[in-house]
Amino acid sequence: MKKICKNCGASNQPAAKYCNNCNESLIGSMLKSEDESLQSVRPANNYASLGNDTVSIGKWLLVMFLLTIPLVNIGTLFYLAFVSQNQNLENFGKAALILTVIYFVLAIVFVIIASIFFVEILESLSY
Repeated sequence: MKKICKNCGASNQPAAKYCNNCNESLIGSMLKSEDESLQSVRPANNYASLGNDTVSIGKWLLVMFLLTIPLVNIGTLFYLAFVSQNQNLENFGKAALILTVIYFVLAIVFVIIASIFFVEILESLSY
């Protein structure tokens, strides 16, 4: 009967004392058999199955380049936020979209305040 690691769920040889996958001790902390439910087993650094694989430098450079092109940058952010299969890029896209909306609202408020101030100056000069 193979030993199943409680830490990562990997199957190990019956005589193994440490897991071949995560090096966790198998003594006293293993599941009794492979048939036992693995729902309580948590994966050890298994980010690839969650779409959290590491984003390469080349991908980051491409994203940064696309974000410098007007109008393409907004499309890029929407793609990253809602279509990307990578959780890191998705979170980056959503955070950048949130900041873009905040900056846009602040810019509109600033323009309104500056316009009111400018109109007040013009009215005071006309008297």
